[in-house]
Amino acid sequence: TGEVAHPAMKVPRIIEIGDAHGMHYAISRRVMVGFIDDLAPESIAAALPSLLTALDSARVVTISGSTGFGGFDAMGNAPFPTWRDYLIEVATDPPAPRGHGWRVALERSAPGPAHFDAAFEHFLTLLDALPNERHLLHCDLLNYNVLVQGHELAAMIDWGCGMWGDFMYDIAWIAYCWAYHPEWAGVDMVGAAKQHYAAHGLEVPAFDTRLRAYLIHIGLGDVRYSAYIGKWDQVAFANRQLECLVEQGRLDPTLRWVQAEA
Repeated sequence: TGEVAHPAMKVPRIIEIGDAHGMHYAISRRVMVGFIDDLAPESIAAALPSLLTALDSARVVTISGSTGFGGFDAMGNAPFPTWRDYLIEVATDPPAPRGHGWRVALERSAPGPAHFDAAFEHFLTLLDALPNERHLLHCDLLNYNVLVQGHELAAMIDWGCGMWGDFMYDIAWIAYCWAYHPEWAGVDMVGAAKQHYAAHGLEVPAFDTRLRAYLIHIGLGDVRYSAYIGKWDQVAFANRQLECLVEQGRLDPTLRWVQAEA
């Protein structure tokens, strides 16, 4: 196993950064283990405590030298003055190198914007329950970015989606992505998180409301990006999740992602 820069979070030490072919790269110590995404149900259940412990470390890491909310830059600063400002930006379509035009594409599509607009309006009713707190978030954990050795987390890599915000957002991110693993349907990740925090004496006010709000926000982002790239099967998947979150306050427990035929 390679040396890590932050032992509790298991972040491999970066040994070189640079530019090549018009892009940026970072080389870290190699970690010769497996991915959490490939674990069997009994193994993912056993690995959850280690993952949640690593997220505990991210929650308390010192970030006092940085400012703002949302995705941070190379200096550690993010563009939004409040967490609320970051969250409501999901409904906008500002000029940007990546993502601009999603709204027009959605309006012209067969699914249309009705699910998105209804979910966003509901999301706004939940904003007052969301704390304006800054913690280190990964926001891309179930995308072959977590490595495990046995049932223990060995490394967390690729912080390209990292940002500052409420630590519950990462819990919601994992919960939303759980549907990509139908074999894990019997593993209660959210229940495991609640038990973990209770066992460690951490009170999480409005846990269910925060989780629901962030699941909706992640679903909105899913629609937004999928419309931008024209992935309409993914838009349909996200629309169903949004509908269930608005109407029932939870994800659709029967919905499992299946890649559409090319």
